[in-house]
Amino acid sequence: MPMGLARLSGLPSGPYTSEVVTLWYRAPELFLGATRYCGPVDVWSIAGCIFATGYALFPGRSVIDQLFQIFQCRGTPVNEPTLNRLPHYNAEFPKWHPQPITDFVDLSSFGSNHAADLLEQLLQYDPERRLICKQALHHPFFYEN
Repeated sequence: MPMGLARLSGLPSGPYTSEVVTLWYRAPELFLGATRYCGPVDVWSIAGCIFATGYALFPGRSVIDQLFQIFQCRGTPVNEPTLNRLPHYNAEFPKWHPQPITDFVDLSSFGSNHAADLLEQLLQYDPERRLICKQALHHPFFYEN
């Protein structure tokens, strides 16, 4: 595992470059120019691939295609102050409404709505509202039979 951008958690954040994380797993705040970030960008990456199905949930062909694939699923973040204030946010982005996560990924093998609920919480736009790993481990998804 490459550790070139690794850092200790709990240390003051940034500013850092926003051009980190493989395109398909990059959190929306990074596309929009966030330079202060920490664990929630990793949670987005986990949710965007490993948790859901083992493959990329949003396999964009370019930066803008990647961002728009996220918007098509989660909705354009018009009322998300943490994203709207970032330098690359554009009020002229196409407007998409949020769609059920199950329209984008088949979670039927999990057998309940807990998987969809967990994925929704891991893919929150606001990093402050996005579950951290410790919280996710207490989600009912991990306790169902």
